[in-house]
Amino acid sequence: MIKLSIHFLLTLGFSFFLMACGGEDQPRQNLQKPVPVRTIEATLQPLSSQSTYSGTVEPIERVRLSTKIMGWIERIYFEEGEKVEKGVVLVKFRSQDLEAKRAQTEAAISEAEAHFKNVRTNLQRIESLFEKKAATQKELDDIRAAFAGAQAKKKTAQEMKKEVEELLEYTALTRLSKNRGCNWPFCF
Repeated sequence: MIKLSIHFLLTLGFSFFLMACGGEDQPRQNLQKPVPVRTIEATLQPLSSQSTYSGTVEPIERVRLSTKIMGWIERIYFEEGEKVEKGVVLVKFRSQDLEAKRAQTEAAISEAEAHFKNVRTNLQRIESLFEKKAATQKELDDIRAAFAGAQAKKKTAQEMKKEVEELLEYTALTRLSKNRGCNWPFCF
């Protein structure tokens, strides 16, 4: 501490001495010749050194996605951070098995409709013959039962198609709503 004070006082005293030794009131003339210099324009240059920092990125919101069906993802239609509008398909699941089931139900509907038309025609014939007393009650009852069965089979095939169509709806995950101005694709 004492050495620091002594150095400070010596430096301060020497500074006052130099100021007191000032001289002439007239400005000095420069006796040296001008030195030529070369200038260049400053430009931005990339730094050769890089800095690496570690960190953790966490989302603002978390959304748990689920669907009624299980399967393989066939295609993702967006990139992370991309703005996605309402109604846009986000993810498509593989659905070949459901497409095949839909084709089977359509074939079953065609078969049921053909069977239904045939039984309906036979019902009309038997009813006409029964009125003319050319058919028995048993034949009429049998054809009415067959007609009811054909109607049920047709209805069953149509309902199976609705079920498959419903499942196919779950093979494409879409954004359902616009939520609080959120840009993240999973803000449902």
